[in-house]
Amino acid sequence: MSQAAVLQLQQQAIDYLNQNQIVAAITTCEQILKQHPKFAPACKILGTAFQLQGEHETAKSWYKKALEYQPNFPEVYANLGSLYAKEENWTSAISAYQNAIELQPQMAGLYRNLARIFSQTDQSDKATEYWYKAFQLEPNWGTAEEHLTLGNRLFKQQQLVAAKHCYQQALQQQPDYAEAYHNLGEVASQTYEFEQAASYYQRAIDFNYKALITYQRLAETWSQLKQWKKAIAIYQSAVELFPNSFEIYQKLAQLLQQEQYHEQAIAAYLKAIELKPYFQWSYLNLWQYLAKHRQLETALQYYRSAVEQLPNAPLVELNLAEILTRLGQLDTATVHYQQATYKKLKQSYPEIVKQYWSPQQVTSPQFIIIGTQKGGTTSLYRYLEQHPQIFPAIRKEIYFWNYHYRRGLDWYLAHFPRLSTYKNYLTGEASPNYLEDKQTPTRLFQAFPQMKFIVLLRNPVDRAVSQYHHWIRLNREQQSLETAFQLELEWLSSDLKQQQIDPHYWTQTSRYLWRGCYILFLQRWMNIYPPEQFLILRSEDFYHSPAVTLNQVFEFLDLPLTSEIDFKPYNQGFYQPISEEIRQQLHQFFTPYNQKLEAFLGMKFDWNFD
Repeated sequence: MSQAAVLQLQQQAIDYLNQNQIVAAITTCEQILKQHPKFAPACKILGTAFQLQGEHETAKSWYKKALEYQPNFPEVYANLGSLYAKEENWTSAISAYQNAIELQPQMAGLYRNLARIFSQTDQSDKATEYWYKAFQLEPNWGTAEEHLTLGNRLFKQQQLVAAKHCYQQALQQQPDYAEAYHNLGEVASQTYEFEQAASYYQRAIDFNYKALITYQRLAETWSQLKQWKKAIAIYQSAVELFPNSFEIYQKLAQLLQQEQYHEQAIAAYLKAIELKPYFQWSYLNLWQYLAKHRQLETALQYYRSAVEQLPNAPLVELNLAEILTRLGQLDTATVHYQQATYKKLKQSYPEIVKQYWSPQQVTSPQFIIIGTQKGGTTSLYRYLEQHPQIFPAIRKEIYFWNYHYRRGLDWYLAHFPRLSTYKNYLTGEASPNYLEDKQTPTRLFQAFPQMKFIVLLRNPVDRAVSQYHHWIRLNREQQSLETAFQLELEWLSSDLKQQQIDPHYWTQTSRYLWRGCYILFLQRWMNIYPPEQFLILRSEDFYHSPAVTLNQVFEFLDLPLTSEIDFKPYNQGFYQPISEEIRQQLHQFFTPYNQKLEAFLGMKFDWNFD
């Protein structure tokens, strides 16, 4: 049989397949193979025919013969991949498709099929990788929603350029796709292109004016650009659309306070309290602000009412105690701190509370996490709370020994559980600013000389950068990172050499760098308490292996180990890395203090200093 006749019969067999004349296609291929038994295309057609009939084993045998005669046959590998995928033989399917891709790397369908398999086998990162490779080859394939979904997966993996391409493609197919505009704003925010982000968020609002999150993000973006009045205007527009949004009133109140629109700020704060009385106002100094403007009594009325309406809500009771503290009614506040602690503990351990709770019993903390700020203290404390023998304070950060010492020991101890004969537990707090305070170690030693201390120390460069961005989110910092750090370097570089800091430093900087000179603080603490009462940990070790670090803490506290911990991260921040020039400046500044720290503690931190 001539080559031309073989090719003619091959085409005829393909036509039979396309017309669903399976038997005719098989007969034609058998006719070809009688004359040319190693003709791979005929074997491939036979494999397809038997696969269509559901005879998978026969199909596989013909596909394997085709590959035996023609190893570089991408379509056969693709068909084998499809067959294995139907059988859920995922390993073989993946191998077959990867072989096909190696031979025909421009075939988008192969990447899509692999992506589907990786999705089926819970390999989401690989699935995203292959979906995006398919998208690059055929950007017009798929719906706008599919492009948006892929963009979201890439954004989650911080592949921002790829995510942006997907969102833009979604908009080409659906120009009024508000969510795609919003997500482009998210990408631009991540890359610090705030003006572009504001434009994208505004377009999203133009197409879908009821998107609360978009209003929030647009206002936050204007805040990043220090366009405070524009941010306020956006929040005020959002309030009209979302009158029951606590978050909008809270953010609006902060900006109004910052811009000294005090009456409007107070009204917004009070509305936020009314909407969400169980929110814990920790970083905002709200009670001090309301006291200054003589509105604490109004807030007090809200919380007295809220305690009646929400009798089992510990944070409502805690906020009532905070207001009473600000009003100077410390005895009454103490009662409510105890009640808040009781309600919180009852939610987790009702039987223990029922049997052992005793308001007359005074309980002292056995451990305190004293540092460092932005070093992982919140996550560590939340993990410790999950141990069955640790009953936490009503507030993680009490700041009694540095800021609130005049309120008295009774006020402080009211924050801890009061259990009479139940001895099989520990309690403690975590106030990371204790580490740097001069008076705290002396005060603590006078009251609790046996106290145990846990200290998380993070690379001081990373710690400073994290604090800066945290302050930005809280509207506490208006300067650029470069300006803020340079100002502080100028103060500290000369002052610390003289072992004395200019008093103006404390009011004109945010103390990002000083807080990272850990040796200055630990020497003071260990001159008062013996070193064995301290557990010093690297934050980097904690982030990398939280279970290992937590077990070290349990052993330090003489507690049995437990594996029942949910290692959910807390207070994570996402921001762009600093320039190499600034990083080197900071490394040079911290290097001598890091070296002294290692020598003093006899442990290595490996913070990349020379």
